[in-house]
Amino acid sequence: MKILFVIGIVALIVFSIWYAKRKELETKSKSNTIKTNLDEPIGFGYKICWIAVKTDKKEELAEILKLKNTQPANWESGMENAYDKGVFITPQI
Repeated sequence: MKILFVIGIVALIVFSIWYAKRKELETKSKSNTIKTNLDEPIGFGYKICWIAVKTDKKEELAEILKLKNTQPANWESGMENAYDKGVFITPQI
């Protein structure tokens, strides 16, 4: 009887861990969706490095920087992904 109780507790713990990790992965995959709808510029914050380049040709800049897998993004998505070790080339300001 004690063994069944212990097995039940272990199974409950394993299920709880599995469920929590599954929810965490779902949340991460939803937050990494790139949005392209127009929005207003937002501040860069202090945990980000930025450089200013005088150009309106984002594609050429991405090529010079040797960026791969580029895709359009709005300010919110671009900044969010930049904080996650990505690169965001802002629209010309």
